Amino acid sequence: MAKKYKIIVTNNPDPLVLQVIREDVEGLHAAHTPPADWLPLAVIMYDLKGSIIAGVVGGSYWGWLYFAQVWVKDPLRSRSYGLRLFKEAEKEALHRGCGHSFVETQSYESMLFYESIGYQVVKKTEESGTTRYAMQKELIQQKKRSTAPSNGTIIRTSSLSFC
Repeated sequence: MAKKYKIIVTNNPDPLVLQVIREDVEGLHAAHTPPADWLPLAVIMYDLKGSIIAGVVGGSYWGWLYFAQVWVKDPLRSRSYGLRLFKEAEKEALHRGCGHSFVETQSYESMLFYESIGYQVVKKTEESGTTRYAMQKELIQQKKRSTAPSNGTIIRTSSLSFC
């Protein structure tokens, strides 16, 4: 006798269902992949009033730095803020033992910026009138930090001034 199943398509999945799937997938991958050593990273730039004016958010694992979000407040773009944020993030990635960095964008202008700081397009996808660029950069490998900072730890701060 044939088994009967029910398939549900939803844009609002039950968090418990997501947890069951995630735990099973993680268990399956754990048996076949190196341990995940995900460590979040945020590099945030503040103005003198304490307002956030730029930031990159992502993390690192398996020797890679991943940029999930990159943002510079609109009137401040093209003023080297993004470059400074990337340099700080890449410096931290080297401290973490990362040898590579990865970022994706749908913006042609952003892609040109990333190319100007050493990223190369490794995949270009065109769909529905949108082009997506996957880019990576090889970082200089240095000795891995012996202990990772705990969540919320400020690794370093720096002051800077731009004209």
